[in-house]
Amino acid sequence: MNQERFAEGKRNYRSGNFAQAAQDFLESAEPGIARGNGLAFHQAGNAFMQLGRLDDALTMYQNALRDDTYDSMSGVYSNIGHVYAKQKNYNASAEAYELAATYPECEKPYKCHLRVAQNHMKLGSVDKAAISYKKAALDVGNPARSKALYNLALCLLELKQPLSAVESLKLALDFPDCENRGNVFSSLGIAYALLDSDEEAVEAFEHAQYALGDGGMSPVALAAYAAAKARMAAQAPHHPILEEAVAEDNADEDDGDLSRTGEIRSIDMGDGTDAQLPEGFSAIGTAEDVAQFFALSEDELLEQSKQLAKADKKRMAWWKIVLGIIVGLLLLSALAVGVAYYLGLGYPAANDVVWGSLNAYGNEVSVDRYWVSGATDAEREMASAVPRQAIFDIKSPTGRMNESVVEVIATDAQDNQTPLRFNLVRDGFGWKIKSVHRALD
Repeated sequence: MNQERFAEGKRNYRSGNFAQAAQDFLESAEPGIARGNGLAFHQAGNAFMQLGRLDDALTMYQNALRDDTYDSMSGVYSNIGHVYAKQKNYNASAEAYELAATYPECEKPYKCHLRVAQNHMKLGSVDKAAISYKKAALDVGNPARSKALYNLALCLLELKQPLSAVESLKLALDFPDCENRGNVFSSLGIAYALLDSDEEAVEAFEHAQYALGDGGMSPVALAAYAAAKARMAAQAPHHPILEEAVAEDNADEDDGDLSRTGEIRSIDMGDGTDAQLPEGFSAIGTAEDVAQFFALSEDELLEQSKQLAKADKKRMAWWKIVLGIIVGLLLLSALAVGVAYYLGLGYPAANDVVWGSLNAYGNEVSVDRYWVSGATDAEREMASAVPRQAIFDIKSPTGRMNESVVEVIATDAQDNQTPLRFNLVRDGFGWKIKSVHRALD
């Protein structure tokens, strides 16, 4: 491999000249020989990916695989999986990520397993996705094992395995860093409800309600929660005196059991996939509820419409309050932005722009992104004023709303100090460098 041409490719890649970088990497490879050229083809593939040329990138990665001496095969297969996912070839993407996880140099196999699971979910292969989520959860290097366990449990619910889902959710809650504990408890309550473990279901739903607050649980979870409480109440000791007082009112009521059928209905998992829950948890209710609704008189129907209208008005009033709060926050934010702009603040800040330019200059990377468009040769101007190897002490910016000055003290290896002055102008809400010179010039 031509090391000089490869180094040129790296420089062009770092500077964002991906087309030239791809050409450099290709020309650094020995023609007609695969062995020893894996790195060159790998980097050429990366450059084509940056250009959006997916087919060319895939060809380069496949060429890299032909080098049996190349020690980054895991990275190559991961990139192949990424290309196929962008092309919506999810089967091929899953296969590539599975291969990437098998190589010993793969530092984070759990990421590959998660990618495999995502591909299988897009294909509707929930059982295969569950296997991959389990692998990700078992990887001790995974910093978010609880999340993998939660996704595994949602797959198990869809696969009608609530008992296994319970165990997965309990394991997820054992991790101190478990995110979305409220949603995990809510799913745990649903799993227990499917198992007719009402006491455990109610306890899990209570934890979920505490974590999520009022209105935080999904309608499915609320229905399952109500059904579990109703079944527990039905099993409580009877009070004949109270029963006689309400016997007539309750004569036609449903028993509140919303989970008899065991049939499956899809609900949103929150991450673009579906879990599965009993049809009885739907908002419609049982067949008896539907029949009772159509048996209502016109007056009763009108009364229910009035009640629904009142509920809608309450919801509208709530949303008006929320909307008012949002508008108020937006106005305060706009005011804060205006004040910050007037005071010369911005993002990125003037001294951050100067630091970025100095850091790029010291690393021999293009500084154009920190300078105003149409400026004179920024590299030459930096070279004429700024020492290449130095330590920089950047002072606080001074200036007006649209112009700013940043003073910098550059100290070289011989402790010689050079004062520098960067002149900046506004670029939207941020800043760009207009010029730089030595302050004593």
